[in-house]
Amino acid sequence: MVNIPDFDKNGLWNHNSALFSKHGNLQQTIQTFIEHSEKGYSVSELKKILTIEVKESLLILFRKKQINRKKIAGYYIYFSINLEKKKKQFLKRNNQGSNFGFHTDQSTGILLSKKVIQSILLFFSILNEKQKRIYAGLESLKIGYGGDKHVASLLGMDPHTVAKGRSEILAGNIDIQRIRKTGAGQIPIEKKVRKS
Repeated sequence: MVNIPDFDKNGLWNHNSALFSKHGNLQQTIQTFIEHSEKGYSVSELKKILTIEVKESLLILFRKKQINRKKIAGYYIYFSINLEKKKKQFLKRNNQGSNFGFHTDQSTGILLSKKVIQSILLFFSILNEKQKRIYAGLESLKIGYGGDKHVASLLGMDPHTVAKGRSEILAGNIDIQRIRKTGAGQIPIEKKVRKS
């Protein structure tokens, strides 16, 4: 009896515990899935679809710079290597539910618009590591309970880093170093005195 391949909507065919793919080998299949995904994939999400271990293949693809990754809520999410597509996937993942986005008011629970969230992410990207931690801690304080995890998920940080920033603010333990080095900025104008 000849078995006719019966590929599913993802282009996969599982036969006698062997996985076949229209997209090529495992790495090619993973890369194709990531490139065509709306919001990227985590290791567990891909493993659930492919029904096999994918962690090692993801690491190989990442090291070869064939896919991107970003840590969100303590987990790596893998995105397209195309920066424009990665940005869309990242925003889609962070806007996928009502739990994403900063609350503007703790009592009303109003969520900021997608455009405002994009602006926050843009602003966040120009901060240095210390400023990011402090800013994330401040936003966590505004949210209250669960704020560390919520902010970490949106900004792609480790919740422990957010918690550290929050603790620093509460303790008043913020040693703001000067951004400009001594001597930076406008050159002082020397006042010339007329000789009589």
